[in-house]
Amino acid sequence: GEFHRWACEDRAWEGRPVPSGHAGPVADVAWHKDGVCVSVSADQTARVLAPKGAHRDYFEVARAQIHGHDLTSVVFLPSK
Repeated sequence: GEFHRWACEDRAWEGRPVPSGHAGPVADVAWHKDGVCVSVSADQTARVLAPKGAHRDYFEVARAQIHGHDLTSVVFLPSK
């Protein structure tokens, strides 16, 4: 799997930096209201991406180690 991100700058579309993707098919993605993204995959990993900088380019901030089985879903739970 692979992420692609585009931004329109002065009426022209530009590719923006993105972290590398999963080694297997992405099964689910969850977005937090603060812009954090978590993806899970058949490669048995979860990746956490967060925006940074003026263009809010996404960077990988965490990658859980192999879980021993394919991951199929992810969700953010509400906090109190």
